[in-house]
Amino acid sequence: MIDSPADRLRKARIAKGYASAADAARAHGWSVDTYTSQENGILGIREEADKRYSRALGIPAGELQA
Repeated sequence: MIDSPADRLRKARIAKGYASAADAARAHGWSVDTYTSQENGILGIREEADKRYSRALGIPAGELQA
């Protein structure tokens, strides 16, 4: 089974030590609603968000794109 962008985002957040999506969003000053929706696959992850999350969570840029 291939991981979705949302799955990869969730795994990166957990690997970085954040217990919840809200914890990660607050720690980085991101919108909790937007980040949580992206991690749950409700919203897609645009290029700018991919870059921001990649830098913060230590994953390669482009990894969160579909």
